Amino acid sequence: MTKKEQKTIKLDNISRIILEELQENARKDLRHIAKKAKTSLPTISRRITALENAGVIKGYHASVDGAFFDEKETVFTLIKLNLSQTEVKGEPTLEYVCKQLAKYPNVKKVHGLFGQNDVLIEVRGESLKSIGEWLTTTTSKLSGFIRSTESISSLHTAKDTRDVQITT
Repeated sequence: MTKKEQKTIKLDNISRIILEELQENARKDLRHIAKKAKTSLPTISRRITALENAGVIKGYHASVDGAFFDEKETVFTLIKLNLSQTEVKGEPTLEYVCKQLAKYPNVKKVHGLFGQNDVLIEVRGESLKSIGEWLTTTTSKLSGFIRSTESISSLHTAKDTRDVQITT
């Protein structure tokens, strides 16, 4: 979806209330949202469909505790790339490496960066040892592109949200 298509949706106060409420709880009763927005249930339903079709609402997700599935540890790894090779298979090296890292299910986030480092990944796993072994194996597969890495392990997570700040 292009930015032009995204801008065609009307984000008035009613749409913002809908987004806030669904972001808080995607299973919230639409009658509650209609009451809060001071409008009818059919209006809320039409607006939600329009927001979905416009790509403003990208999906609905359950928040699952990774500790139940052997994702007890979190490591953030900063990666410096060897950018002497500017392209790989017709795309910039940074994008290529990010796409390769994003293929792994234990990699939860991949960010291309400006600054001293080029990539930041969030990796979750059963133990720091298993994450370390995975990082060693994976970085060796990409050794032609990776100059160095620095990993930081998380002691605890005070906040982990997908929420977007919506002002009404």
